[in-house]
Amino acid sequence: GNYGGRFPVGVVDVHEGNVTAGNDGRSLVLDEPADLGDAAVPPPVYACPGGKQEVMDAALVGYAARIAEHLEGGVQSATAEEKDDFMSMFVEILVAPSMSHVNVSRAFVHNKSLIAVYDPSVMQLEPSMPVFHVSRDVFTERNLHGNLWWNVSYPFKPVGRVVFARNGSALIALDHPCVPTAALHQLPGLLVPTGPHVVPEATLLAESAWAHGVSAARR
Repeated sequence: GNYGGRFPVGVVDVHEGNVTAGNDGRSLVLDEPADLGDAAVPPPVYACPGGKQEVMDAALVGYAARIAEHLEGGVQSATAEEKDDFMSMFVEILVAPSMSHVNVSRAFVHNKSLIAVYDPSVMQLEPSMPVFHVSRDVFTERNLHGNLWWNVSYPFKPVGRVVFARNGSALIALDHPCVPTAALHQLPGLLVPTGPHVVPEATLLAESAWAHGVSAARR
């Protein structure tokens, strides 16, 4: 539990493979070798077009819903700040595999803009797509409560947007003067989603997990 001991009772794992027409008509060939001899129960087989990542995403959303239920199920309902922290954390986890660095080729500190280069075979940039700092590159103060302040990593919130993108070059406008320059060794680093659908889809999943957890807490 959150305030007690942790006692592992086993591991849930996912293996991918294909059903083939064997002698019994239902043989399973795994993509990678796996020892299933010590499985507690016969491993079930599910059709999963999205592969292993789809299963892992579903497990993550379920875990997020349990956290939301815990936050909402206390003496008082979750605060707006608690929900904001929840959304920021889980959206960042969900989009992490689909975020990519952009390299700054020229910076304009006076108007908080820059030109970045990217690989168009990997990233599909469009105007209005959000831009984020690499969290570990920026620290900021945060008031935890009363007079207690901590230095924490910058939250996963947009710090700018793509204004224009074509053929591997993009114009990016930032919301504050913390602009990566050569003098700063290109710090803080900038991350952009690999496509325009990445953050909206992750936000919908996080909202769904939050709503499910809140609903469970109020039953």
